[in-house]
Amino acid sequence: MLYDVARRLGARGGDSAPRCLCVAGRGAPHVSYMSRSTLEHVATSEGEEVLRFMRIGGFNTDGVPAAMRPRAAALFRCGVLLGALPFSDAQGAVPPDGVPPESETVWEGGRPMHTGGAPPAPCPVYAAGSETDTTWPSELVGRWADVAEQGFRETTLRGVPHDKLMNHATVMDGVFGECAVVAAGAVRLLGR
Repeated sequence: MLYDVARRLGARGGDSAPRCLCVAGRGAPHVSYMSRSTLEHVATSEGEEVLRFMRIGGFNTDGVPAAMRPRAAALFRCGVLLGALPFSDAQGAVPPDGVPPESETVWEGGRPMHTGGAPPAPCPVYAAGSETDTTWPSELVGRWADVAEQGFRETTLRGVPHDKLMNHATVMDGVFGECAVVAAGAVRLLGR
């Protein structure tokens, strides 16, 4: 989603163009890792089934209090559906049933499929992943390099689960480091 926002801002040009896109624990925009039947299942399942599905993906949904479970299920459902749809100009970019990934999701050992047609990011990309992230494995995060024609930097951590990745000190240092490079370049442009 942020990739698409960055693309739209980049198309405007000028001051609104993004200087850097930083992602943590998120697969590249052209990855498709769920079959049509899995997407349909998530879209139409009741709350507790969505929470069970998320548990397969490594989320501790058992700890969600009873009063918050319906809201948590709705948020997870939207997140899965938005995150599972690849950015592509190809019709039918979501794999049909019976086509890789061979199992229903990458969480269950399936193989992702990368679609064509994702345009380049309008700016350099910094991507952080973790070898132990079961939600977005690091090899899917690393595929941001495919759309990062203006530069790509990657950090791959070990032993950091998905829900801890975004706020991990190493990731924060990487993001702020990228921001510092962008800010230094802007200062040079201004002659200060």
